[in-house]
Amino acid sequence: MTENEEEVINILLAQENEILTEQEELISLEQVLRRQIATEKEEIERLRAEIADIQRSERSYRNPGSHESFPQSNFT
Repeated sequence: MTENEEEVINILLAQENEILTEQEELISLEQVLRRQIATEKEEIERLRAEIADIQRSERSYRNPGSHESFPQSNFT
């Protein structure tokens, strides 16, 4: 093997190590991002449920006869 061939092999091995390190970093980042996405999806669902509860409460307040009935006053 010539000196030039050894140099090319060393360069290729160094590049391979850099690529493998970058791949490991990207895999780790992917895992972090997937966890963040899952957390965000859970938060979206929680907020949607909260919004639906608030909207139901507002409708009940505006139309008390539809879901809840309030005692009627005897003051007429």
